[in-house]
Amino acid sequence: MAFARFDVCANIHAVRLPRVFSAARSSSFRVFWTSMWVIQGGYWVSWVSLQLIISKLTHANSTAVGLLTFFSLVPFLILLPYAGLIADRYERRRVLLASQLSLATVATALALVCVLGLISEPLIFALAFVLGVAQAMGAPAQQAIVADAVSREDLVSAVSLTAVTLNVARMVFPVAALPLVVWGGPQAAFAIYAVAALLSCVLISRVRLPRHDSHDGSLSFWSRLRRR
Repeated sequence: MAFARFDVCANIHAVRLPRVFSAARSSSFRVFWTSMWVIQGGYWVSWVSLQLIISKLTHANSTAVGLLTFFSLVPFLILLPYAGLIADRYERRRVLLASQLSLATVATALALVCVLGLISEPLIFALAFVLGVAQAMGAPAQQAIVADAVSREDLVSAVSLTAVTLNVARMVFPVAALPLVVWGGPQAAFAIYAVAALLSCVLISRVRLPRHDSHDGSLSFWSRLRRR
């Protein structure tokens, strides 16, 4: 145990705080990192709203809430391999912009559904699934842009800061969303998600990335997928 404590202390002293944030030296990464905070805030506000809507419609039925989670996450299971190939084949910034614009469109549709009083379980499940599709198609491109936005020596810092963003957002934004949803209703939350997605698009469009060399186009889509 003494040796373990010594190793932990040695590792802690070996980490220099400026080195942890070295990726922030890149203006492209700073802009992209900001866009991640924006879209994560919008996502968690909308997710709290979706859960509250389903809970209200089903009188807090746990199965319905579980189905909501299933429909929003199953696209990742199905589509991530294909989304990774798309991120390799096409310009990653455009792929991510398409994903964010899709999120803004679906969030706007959710807001309109709430305003018009057309809320129903099947419709909410369907829109949650479409949200999951848009997020899954943009996820590999987002991760690749993190690597493209910094130099090789700052890659560890960029990945670490990205992980911090995702985990802090998961803890903070759902709590902050509750007063907003109670005060403005779910339509306000979805409108915020739409605005956040559009703002994220503006920020992503300002990120400067190196030229993207797509993979060999002589291979078919299925051939590249099997090689993975």
